[in-house]
Amino acid sequence: VARYLGSVSIIFSLSAADGSQLWELQVGDTTSGGVVGEATALENGLAFATQNGKIFKVGTNQERLGTISIEGKLYSGPVYVTGTTPKLLIGVVGGEAPLVAVDLNGTELWSFGPAK
Repeated sequence: VARYLGSVSIIFSLSAADGSQLWELQVGDTTSGGVVGEATALENGLAFATQNGKIFKVGTNQERLGTISIEGKLYSGPVYVTGTTPKLLIGVVGGEAPLVAVDLNGTELWSFGPAK
């Protein structure tokens, strides 16, 4: 069993048994705004959000599974919703809508914002 966490631009996998580092993966640079929130478990890996609007999908064995770009800032990890069309729900600050749903390829399925 492993625990996953991020720093400014690196995702770490740690052993839950003793805290030793299993692996690390560079997912951005100092302009990425840092990894924020908790890792989100997907069927085939994990999703990590960065402050600058990126969702990095990573396999549990350190392989990159893709990147999703969201307009706005992210301050928490996405929520994974299973079903006919698995999706990520993403809270956004400074975007067109404060809540966005995307499929696992990053295509927007819907967004919600209060009436203006």
